[in-house]
Amino acid sequence: MTRSRDNATNVAGDISGVTAGTGLSGGGTDGAVTLNLSTPVAATNGGTGLSTFTTGDIPYASASNTLAKLAIGSTNQVLTVASGIPSWATASSGALVLVTRAAFSGVATTTTTFDNVFTTTYKNYQIVIEDIESTTNNAFLYFQYRYAGPTTQATSYYGSVTNFDHNGTTTNTQQSNASQISMMKIGSSGSSTNGQVGNYYVSKVGASGKPAITGQGAGNATTGAFNLGVTQDTTRTYTGFILSASAGNITGTVAVYGLATA
Repeated sequence: MTRSRDNATNVAGDISGVTAGTGLSGGGTDGAVTLNLSTPVAATNGGTGLSTFTTGDIPYASASNTLAKLAIGSTNQVLTVASGIPSWATASSGALVLVTRAAFSGVATTTTTFDNVFTTTYKNYQIVIEDIESTTNNAFLYFQYRYAGPTTQATSYYGSVTNFDHNGTTTNTQQSNASQISMMKIGSSGSSTNGQVGNYYVSKVGASGKPAITGQGAGNATTGAFNLGVTQDTTRTYTGFILSASAGNITGTVAVYGLATA
């Protein structure tokens, strides 16, 4: 805004000066006049009352007409409410929490990839095979528990696996004191684009017990679908698992989720 010195007489509507009010700096009575904020605009005036933010900050009302910042939480935390205000916390009852998600390529076994994924934090887990393939077509995908050492449990698997193939044929395979669990048959390299997936529920792991696993898998177009229910009959504290194939090397992506207990 400007005001000319040559006009000595003010007329109606002329601006003779600008004065900085509360929260402002600058102003003047002649020439270019600049106003700046000297303090943040209060919440009661449509602002936040806050002057800085860090990546991930969330503004919230901490009291009537008062805004505060909640800093970003940690990985896998969820937004909840404590004492009437927002806060971050570990997921509680009913929540499925990602423990790990790992990809592997051209390996004979997943070795230590899924060691220590089972802990006392959760009693039950979900294993999701997002995609899987083998360098040998129609190879069985094997599953074995791991425990302290780490050591692979290679005995005492009891249960059954049922296969429904594309021809409508049903085959039931009993597992009695087996050395591993035969989860499903998988196709050769490139077959994962056909949707070779699996979803399995594991209980009694992370603490001493005899764990059980149940679930379904879908192999390639030839092998069809697989249902399984298998119990491990040796009592131990199982802390992880290992995947391998009956023939060839495997490539895939697997995620492990924990089901919150409280």
